[in-house]
Amino acid sequence: MHTTLLSTLLLIAPLAFAYPSAPAFKLCNIIYNSSYIFSTPAHYATGSGTVSFDLTESYEPYERTHCSAYSIREFDFFYGDYTYACDSVPGHEKTSTNFTFSTSGAITINQTSTISGNHTPHVRTFLAYGNGTVPLICDNAYKETANWTIGQVFS
Repeated sequence: MHTTLLSTLLLIAPLAFAYPSAPAFKLCNIIYNSSYIFSTPAHYATGSGTVSFDLTESYEPYERTHCSAYSIREFDFFYGDYTYACDSVPGHEKTSTNFTFSTSGAITINQTSTISGNHTPHVRTFLAYGNGTVPLICDNAYKETANWTIGQVFS
């Protein structure tokens, strides 16, 4: 059988049009918040940080997975070494999405989907992984306890 370049291109062209680009994650509605409380003007008492975002995949752009995390680890709260679970999308309970986040903006996403065939007993598991940097553009707001006296919480 003699194969020409044209016939090879014609055979793979439908694949290229079905998947014009590599699958990709898209993060939107990204919110990072941190709060610090001082017991005196010079003594840090406690703090917390939250991060949340919605995640879409290029192969299902209308399905959104919500991801969020809360931390009380001092002082940056997120260091990229803990894995947080995202919410399941209704109807896609066999898909698990996790992420790590660092206040430097580094983020990793892991998603595992298990799919059972309708007419076959075969089960397939797909793993998607992505990482990148989220540019954090932050506003700082300072609140001070007016007329602070010893024994009061200073914030």
